[in-house]
Amino acid sequence: MRTVQIGSDPIGAAEFARLMAGLGPFERRPRIAVAVSGGADSMSLILLCHRWASARGGEAIALSVDHRLRPESAAEVNEVRRWLAAHAIPHHRLVWRHPGGRPASALQAEARSARYHLLTDWCRRQGVLHLALAHHAGDQAETVLMRLARGGGPDGLAGMSAIAERDGVRLIRPLLSVAPRRLLATLAAAGQRWIEDPSNRDPKFERVRWRRLISPELVPTLAAAASEIGEQRRRREGEVALLLAAARIDPAGFLEIPLAALRAAPAATMERALARCLIAIGGDPYPPSQASLARLADSLVNSGRSRTLGGCHVVRRDERLIICREAAAAAERRPAQTSHAIRWDRRFDLRPPGDGFIARLGQVGWDLLPPDKRGRPIPREAAASLPALWRRGQPVLPDFGHSQGRAIALFRPAQPLAASAFTVAKLNVNII
Repeated sequence: MRTVQIGSDPIGAAEFARLMAGLGPFERRPRIAVAVSGGADSMSLILLCHRWASARGGEAIALSVDHRLRPESAAEVNEVRRWLAAHAIPHHRLVWRHPGGRPASALQAEARSARYHLLTDWCRRQGVLHLALAHHAGDQAETVLMRLARGGGPDGLAGMSAIAERDGVRLIRPLLSVAPRRLLATLAAAGQRWIEDPSNRDPKFERVRWRRLISPELVPTLAAAASEIGEQRRRREGEVALLLAAARIDPAGFLEIPLAALRAAPAATMERALARCLIAIGGDPYPPSQASLARLADSLVNSGRSRTLGGCHVVRRDERLIICREAAAAAERRPAQTSHAIRWDRRFDLRPPGDGFIARLGQVGWDLLPPDKRGRPIPREAAASLPALWRRGQPVLPDFGHSQGRAIALFRPAQPLAASAFTVAKLNVNII
């Protein structure tokens, strides 16, 4: 932990109000959750959001995720709680409990996924509409270079959107146009300390390696490029949304779209539309590679062969595509002895009754179900990935979208079919 004197200007109340105005509208007395790790970026953001919300009769609520990846993580969360108590800012600790053990690989990706799940779940349960994240111009520059190095398409090079939706919660990034040194200046002006996470300096993580290569002078150039590309992405997403209006999402968690609508669209628009379908049905937060999407589109439209991609099974039937969850990817198994809803496979909210467990129906379960217990007609490929209540080796399908006395399953994808319009963070002349 340290306190420094910094030469850059701190962010004032009027400037932050302008940044927030571009992310609205907000309710009359806004309640906003802020993800606070205790680092300089998030500590700056919670202080700014607290001042902004209080001036409008609302409140900012700090949420800290204890990943339990380092022995000192619990003590750091408690330190953040004490700091924020001095500002009368409410604070909640959310714990990642590692039910399956600590991840052996892709640690940062797993931690990020767990963090978003805990944060958005808290917001939904508490009725908080907005979750503020402290990504700044430096993070945006790193994101652009990382995606460029991976051969990302033009949408990826737009960087992060200032507004996004995840699991029914609005994610907002007020600081995307702000350089990190100004956040340090904001903390210095407030006399506020912060926590240094050693993982932010560990070169085994890709983002840290890129951070070391980017000079502060390069940050505004990369952020400006992302802003310009973001404007183009916004236009393209509007075209994709029009195409996706032809699709139909079934309550049983699969999607149908006419081939004629896809054929009538430019190839790039069709590939982006397929990417949105895969994200919504498969549940992955990011789309497959551009090359994979191009191969999928060519295969489906020209040869008609079924394919798997992005955790989905894509089938051509007559003149329509059916996109459903790949059964092998829906591997989650959950006990059914609970009084509250179960979030299963990042797709379904279930209210299971009594004993047994929840797992995919699979081909075995489909064969065990008598025809009169299969409900309304569902494509076989889609049925295999459905959640089923298993008791004594026998499956029972829940009702999808309505209840007739049995368990009920509501399809609620983590990502919507049509993305909310990409929002560009307008650059400020004081970025450095």
